[in-house]
Parts: sequence; C-alpha cells; structure tokens
Amino acid sequence: MQWILVAGYLSLVLALMPRLRFFQLDGIQPRYVQSAFLLKVLAGIALGLIYSRYYTDRSTADTFKFFDDSRIIFQSLKSNPSDFFRMLSGYHSNGQDLEATYYVRMTAWNNKELFLNDNRSIIRINVLFQFLSLGNYYVHVVLWNLFSFTGLIFLFKAFREMISGKDLLLFSGIFLFPSLLFWGSGLLKDGFLLFSVGLLLYFFLRIATKFSVPNLIGFIAGITGLIFNKFYILLLLLPGLIAFLTVKKIKLQPFWIYFIWYSFFTLIAYSAKYISPQFDFLSILEMKRRDFASIAITGKAIHMIHLSDAPLTPINFLLQSPGAFARVLFRPFIWESDSFPILLAALENIFICVGIVLAFIWPSNKTSGNSIFWLSVFFIFSLFILLGTITPILGAIVRYRIIAIPFMWMLWLQLTNLEKLQIRKFKSRN
Repeated sequence: MQWILVAGYLSLVLALMPRLRFFQLDGIQPRYVQSAFLLKVLAGIALGLIYSRYYTDRSTADTFKFFDDSRIIFQSLKSNPSDFFRMLSGYHSNGQDLEATYYVRMTAWNNKELFLNDNRSIIRINVLFQFLSLGNYYVHVVLWNLFSFTGLIFLFKAFREMISGKDLLLFSGIFLFPSLLFWGSGLLKDGFLLFSVGLLLYFFLRIATKFSVPNLIGFIAGITGLIFNKFYILLLLLPGLIAFLTVKKIKLQPFWIYFIWYSFFTLIAYSAKYISPQFDFLSILEMKRRDFASIAITGKAIHMIHLSDAPLTPINFLLQSPGAFARVLFRPFIWESDSFPILLAALENIFICVGIVLAFIWPSNKTSGNSIFWLSVFFIFSLFILLGTITPILGAIVRYRIIAIPFMWMLWLQLTNLEKLQIRKFKSRN
C-alpha cells in the first residue's frame, strides 16, 4: 500500500511538470526534466533503503531523524491540539511541559549547533508533510525532492546565461553528478540547502540586473532558508555577493575585488573574538573539529582522516589551508574504496581530476572571467578549506561538498574548450 501512495504522488508531480512554466527550460526537453526528477526520487528512496538496512538505529541515522520527530509532533494533534500548534508555530514552544512529554522522545529537536544550524525548521516542514503522507516516509522523500529539485532548477537558470550553447551539458552535470544526485535527494538537510542556495543566487542575479519586489522576496526567502539551515554557507557566499555588486561599480579586475572582500571578511572573522569570546572563529573551528572526531570515534567511522589537533592560530590555519582544500577536492582516493559508496566517490574524484587536466590542456579562449565566475571560485575555495579543516570523516566530506558541485561544473564548462573534446554532437542533441 505504501508504494502505491508513493507512485501516486510521483505520477502527479511528473504529470504537472510539463504544464508548469517554471519547469519549462529553454534548450531542455520536458521529458529530460521529468526523467531528472524521477532519478532524484529513486536516489532518495535508495538512500532510505540503504539506511534502513545498514543503520538500524534510527536515532543516529540522519535521514530518519526529521521524519520520526515530525511524527511525534503530528500525533499530538489528536491528543493535545494546543501542544501541536505550539510546537509547529514556535510560539511558547520551549516549555518544560513540552520537553517532558515530547522533546525527550525526539533525537533532532534539541539541536545545540552554533549559528542557527537549525533542525526544527526541517522537522516542522515534515510535520506539514504528515498531512499528505499518512505517515509514509517515502512520500516525504518525494515531497522533499520538490525542494531540492527546485533549487537545482534555480541554479541551472542562474548559470545558463554564463554557459551559452551548452544547455544540455549544464543540465546533465547539475542533475546527474553521482554524489549530488545521491546525497541531495534524501530526506536530509542537504536538499533544503540546495533549495535555499538556488533561490538566493537566482534572485540575487535578477535583483542585480533589475530590482523588483518579487525578486527581493525570493532573495530574502533564500537568505532565510540558509539562516535556519546552514548559516555558514550564507557567510561564505556573502562576501562574494558584495563583491559581485562592487564589480558593477568599480573598473577593476574582478579577481582583486573578490580577493579584497574575502580577505576583509576573513579579517572580521579573526577579529570578532575581541567583540565577544562567543564569536572566536578559530575556537569555533577547533570545537567543530573535536566534535567531528568524537562522532567518528563513537560511531566507529571506518573512513577517518587524521587531522592535526594543534590549536588553530591565524598562521597555522593559513598553512593548513592548502592541505585542507586538497583533501576535500581529491579524497577519497581509489585505493581507499572498501565500500560501494566510497568507490563511487573515488571514481567521481577521478572524473574531477581528468576534468582539471583537460581544462589545462584545452583551455577555452572564450572565458570572460565574468563576476559569477569569480564568485564561484572564491566560494568553492573557502568552503573546501573550511570543510577540510574540521571534517575528519571521508563520507561527511563527500556529502558536505555537494553544494559546490554545480559551481564546479559551471566553471569547468567555462574553462574547457569543448570543441576540441569533440562533443559538438552531444551538445546539440536535444
């Protein structure tokens, strides 16, 4: 019965897509859009099945936490509607009565992450899904993929103008890259992160071209989504957004404008501790590194990387940055593959390395060095350095870097002379 319900919702979404203007993409046939969404849902279902088989403790399995906690809240609607609306709305939701009755049974609600890395918003969205799902986890996977798929559509539209004549290649990389397809399709925070980043970037570029109230609302919605999901991603994008606007006003090579703004924000991050010890950037990174190491040891993580446990100072953070960047970009290596997911990630890294080599051998003579190009470069570098500094688990690195993959793919398409790769036929096939 549960699969009939899943198939029904999936069929409804696929039937509506060609009729909705948002999903009608220039240069991409509707059946490709439908196929991409179907693949995402199947990947999300596969992730749920893998977790249910190999991670039987649902309290430690990320993909089940939000669903299980949302079910506890939803069930309170019958027994105590007042409690339900308090938890759903957030109004007086920190009462001890709710803690003793509901929160004590939850695994993700009482999240103590810094910078509003909030679980409660994700749980509340799943509470709303409960009205449609009849308690079916895989229906939530279908509905959740509407968020992540929409975010990828926004990213495709944002990058399309930079990659003229390569629509199908751009679409394929954004929607079919293995780790992005797998981790971005499960009932995880990553799906909502893709939605928020896509929303923010698309409407930011529209505002930068022509201001309008709808564009402003979309941009604010993207910011809000990042604030209540992955605030550090917003912090990494913020100097790039400011630099983008600066490039439009100042006649200076874009690289130097982006370098100045990212350096300025880095200086602010280092200096924030003098305003309040709570905002000691390097201490926060040390704490996150210890937390990850503790999780890895407690969970007996197999694919663990040894990170230096020396206190972070501005100098050694700078010295560690090249190694941190390389870890996120190139690992896992193929000889570290002792499971199918790690093997896929290692093969993906080989593909990335080949792509880098091809970009050097056959560089594009049409690369304009536009502003969105440099925004992507600086965002990727700052994200990879951050992740490589604090994350000692290979699986976590593969998952957390997926937000950078659309940016990496767009850069590769700009940097590489595709005509010399003799894929003209593929580019025009549609």
